[in-house]
This record gives sequence, C-alpha cells and structure tokens, in this order.
Amino acid sequence: MARKPSQKLVRFKMAADEEIVSLLKQLAPVGDDAVLSSLIGWRDGRGNPRRARGVYDNGWMVELFFTQPRDGKIRLSSYRVNWRGEIKGKAA
Repeated sequence: MARKPSQKLVRFKMAADEEIVSLLKQLAPVGDDAVLSSLIGWRDGRGNPRRARGVYDNGWMVELFFTQPRDGKIRLSSYRVNWRGEIKGKAA
C-alpha cells in the first residue's frame, strides 16, 4: 500500500476577531490580563485552515488543530496549551 503524499501547509497571519479570541479564552484561560500578541494560522492547498497558534504576552501559547471540512464545516480536533517562561529566585 502506497503512502499518501504529505500535505504542505501554508502559513498566514490570522485576524484576531471576537469569535477566535473568545474560543481561545474558553479553551485555555491563561489569565484575565493576558493580551494576545500574535495569531498565526496554517492552511492546506485548498485554502482550509488546519492549524492555528495564539501567543500571549505572558508566555502562554495555545495551538488549535482542525479537521478537514465535512458537510462544509470545520471542527476543532484537538488543542494544546504550553507555557514558556523563566523562574527566578529561590525556585530556580
């Protein structure tokens, strides 16, 4: 059985509209005062969004993964929340 060719995803800058920002806050409450500093997406060859990454100013990062469209709808398949930061003081 032959393997399918890999899907090449194209990176693009997403507009942070209210629907996306509220979805990110619902999935990952990373702080009331956290500001979304960048929102980047990846789309497949047909133009369908497949991934999205939101980076916050306090070190949190939320990645969303979407399914291929079925019946004209794209669904969230999974998401991941990471924190990158530095601990200073006695805990270090």
